Amino acid sequence: MLEVNRLKSMDEAVSLKQKIVEYPQTLFAMIGSSGRSVKFVVAYTYPDGSLPRSRTDAEVFHAHAYRHALKTYEPRLSYSIELKRPVLEMDCRLSYDADVYYNPDVLTIHLEQPVAMPDESTYQERFEKRVPVPVESVG
Repeated sequence: MLEVNRLKSMDEAVSLKQKIVEYPQTLFAMIGSSGRSVKFVVAYTYPDGSLPRSRTDAEVFHAHAYRHALKTYEPRLSYSIELKRPVLEMDCRLSYDADVYYNPDVLTIHLEQPVAMPDESTYQERFEKRVPVPVESVG
């Protein structure tokens, strides 16, 4: 699940959601409960249409799919997607969106089973907390 948060208004959220649902790889999209975010799911499978069977394979597959979806959708939408740690148990609040989008005929993106977690994590902190360095007095 990907999220675009901190939008200016409900109108902007509706407009962005419409843009997202135009992509045939979008399985699900809704306006968040605040009315100022859009949450959406992109469909991924193995090339044969199946999904991972073990939890370990699913976690690695999901991390790579999340990273791929982020890199694919963010430049297309021209909005910053909230970086989250990709976990299988991702959740969100229920929405008041009366027009939740669901595409049962979604065009899945095929991804081979990765052998390890991604080298660089897209969900790491963008900024490191800086520790003040004492300044030596000049005397």
